[in-house]
Amino acid sequence: MNHKYIYNFYKIYESHKDISDYELFYSSYKIYIETNLNEHKAILEVLKKCLYKFKNMTLISIVYRLLFSLKIELNLDYNILKKHLRKKYLRKYIFPILPENFISDQKIKRWLYSKNYEEENFFRYIKNKHKIINNYLCNPNNESLRKQLLTILHTNIYTNLDLYMKFIGSKNKHIGFLVYEILCQIVNDECVLNFNDFIIKEGIIRLNKKLEIENIENFLLFFLCFMEEKHIVYNLLSHNINEVEILLKEKYLITKSKLNKIKNISYYTLDIPKMKKCNRIFFDTNIDFDFLFNGKNYKTFSDCVEL
Repeated sequence: MNHKYIYNFYKIYESHKDISDYELFYSSYKIYIETNLNEHKAILEVLKKCLYKFKNMTLISIVYRLLFSLKIELNLDYNILKKHLRKKYLRKYIFPILPENFISDQKIKRWLYSKNYEEENFFRYIKNKHKIINNYLCNPNNESLRKQLLTILHTNIYTNLDLYMKFIGSKNKHIGFLVYEILCQIVNDECVLNFNDFIIKEGIIRLNKKLEIENIENFLLFFLCFMEEKHIVYNLLSHNINEVEILLKEKYLITKSKLNKIKNISYYTLDIPKMKKCNRIFFDTNIDFDFLFNGKNYKTFSDCVEL
């Protein structure tokens, strides 16, 4: 990327119609940052100037994303951070670069107990607030259950997981899937954890007491890959569903629900999915971005990829 774009970022035209061009600019800028560590101090000053100048929310979000890529102390202005945190759209980009105690515990609690605020970077920001999180998770609540499970998933705080294990057999398939995701994460991270009601060892879950669940079909769908007898159960699915139900209820479950004939066995898996790493995409970074600085382009809103 040309130096003139790096050091004149604050002069970029803020009313460009196609946001995807801004995102392309961000990708090129980020690669420059990653490959020019010796320029991080100078780039930081440019990005600070951008924070004061920009009004465009997309551009401000790009600045925060670029700040996260810098490998130096940021020392950002408290007032500008406070101002931008008021914008709900910007918060997810600001959380990764905030000092640990920047946000008060009172505000953290307000956002945590708000049913409609589920920003992933917020959960990661508060992951060291163990007391607040454990208090929030100590009582599973139907109205907040999805958010409570997301809190466990994104903070990696599993202290109260015993209370949530039964929801892998929820009648709500999405809730069951979130519990499944948490268990997969524990197995993939090779966490050594002690629970009262179950044991996880080498990808196998052994229950110390049966789970009281709502839906046996959802339980089987999400729990099969963690079962000691998973190969036996899988082989029975297509021809002896009654025996599968008997096995589950004898060893794992207390439920009034019935296991119906499996329509599509391909939905069931014996393997715990591994966390995939994204391969970096390489592209030409020597792009002419003059049009983003002089405001001379011929695009209309109908040309934008977002539409």
